[in-house]
Amino acid sequence: MRIFIILFFLTSLLFGAQILSTNFKTEPNSATLTLTFDTPYHGSLRKSYQDGYIILKLSNLEIESAYVKDNLSSLVKNITVQSQNGETMIIANALKGVNLAASRSKDAFAMRLQFSKPAVTSNTLTEKHSLSHFTFTDYLLMLLLALGGGALLFWLLRKKSNAETSAAREKFVKPAEVTIKAQGEEAAEPVSGIKDDHHDIEQDVAVQPDET
Repeated sequence: MRIFIILFFLTSLLFGAQILSTNFKTEPNSATLTLTFDTPYHGSLRKSYQDGYIILKLSNLEIESAYVKDNLSSLVKNITVQSQNGETMIIANALKGVNLAASRSKDAFAMRLQFSKPAVTSNTLTEKHSLSHFTFTDYLLMLLLALGGGALLFWLLRKKSNAETSAAREKFVKPAEVTIKAQGEEAAEPVSGIKDDHHDIEQDVAVQPDET
């Protein structure tokens, strides 16, 4: 009996196992490929990435005909299982950063390959929160600067307008000073442009604009 088991095991090593069935199942956050074998499979599993594809190679394993599935899910778009040079290749067009977990049944007659979405880490959440906070703060800062700049510009224009108005009023409102020369005198003191009742000399009087 022991000799038979040893011979069976050596035969499996020499000729390898063969895939009997393949089953692909999709769920909202995962996708699972299940393989069953004609003999217990203890071969190695290697993984690589190429042009957005996950490539799995199982040594000493054959499949009679290629297994191809398209339009599976958003996690795994398509998958191909085929044999080449004494090994089986599983080529999956999967979402970037997808997680892969491989498990074998206790009797080694089945293997399960599970693809799952990458977990969102706390660092990613913190980074997104900080980015949103920075954008909102920056928006408020720009708004405050715009309001402050507008208020400052309005104040400067109003100040300039008041200054021009005051200068115009001083130019037209200030009464003229008239110098009166009496007979026999060289000069007289300047007086305001108002008629003097004690003299018969007429004076020019500045006429103020009517503001009413």
